[in-house]
Amino acid sequence: MLFVRECFLDEDIHRVEFIFSGILKESGVTDGAVMDKNQIGIEWIEIENIMEEPLFPVGIRSLINSYSKGTHIKTYLGEIL
Repeated sequence: MLFVRECFLDEDIHRVEFIFSGILKESGVTDGAVMDKNQIGIEWIEIENIMEEPLFPVGIRSLINSYSKGTHIKTYLGEIL
């Protein structure tokens, strides 16, 4: 696990994101993922495309990218834009 991000988009939406680094052993492995009743999705994102992915805050894209290149430093993700 690289990062955990929590945000409240409005009074009805509480979002918790878990960002992992991993290697997909076989294609389609996420197809059978068992989600809890409140989870709305799971997505595999290729690191080569990270800067174009709709991840927010936008600054997290650069942090994930730098981690993948071995240049990451410890960072508090509280208020990045």
